Amino acid sequence: LRDDIIDTRRALQVMSSHYSASTRIYTTNTLAIGFFPEWIKQQEKIGEYSLVVASVRGCLEAVRSGRASMALLPILGNDIDANEWQIKTVAKDALSLYVHKDIPNHVGVIKGKLYGSVLMYSPQTAYGSAVDRMLADKAIEMAEKPLCESASAEALAAQVAAGLGGAWLPQTLAENNPNLLRFPKGPVLDVPFEIGLFTAV
Repeated sequence: LRDDIIDTRRALQVMSSHYSASTRIYTTNTLAIGFFPEWIKQQEKIGEYSLVVASVRGCLEAVRSGRASMALLPILGNDIDANEWQIKTVAKDALSLYVHKDIPNHVGVIKGKLYGSVLMYSPQTAYGSAVDRMLADKAIEMAEKPLCESASAEALAAQVAAGLGGAWLPQTLAENNPNLLRFPKGPVLDVPFEIGLFTAV
């Protein structure tokens, strides 16, 4: 409900614009911060554009209804009907487990259990579901309940940078933060994914 309310509010806000016509790009908050700025610099043909931040579902609905020219989204799992969209892969990313550089022992995996101060995504989010699937596939269980649960990658990244624990973060979001250190076991606990540019069929 919260996502629907925010998406609807943002859709109404962008009905007024400085432009008489422009490219309207929808994306998630995480991609808007961690990936979009470098990507848009390389898009010479786009010209003037409006950037709207919404949930994945809100982005897809905006493309479906014609309110968005395109949507830039993470592709995680098999919950997207490829027949409904034209999807161009524009980059690869991964959710990696990060800790504070000065506190690398915040988390650890011992005999199939994940120990320490772990910050997790809410289970029903795209990132949360992807991390849960990866842990299940590798038969890794949480030794304790997460210290914090949030739907926001940015909120989790800020807490890791403050030294509160470890969290799975998109590499494009975390790689420029000098306080964040990728967990030493690295690729073993990564969740690779693609970033796709969605347009209507």
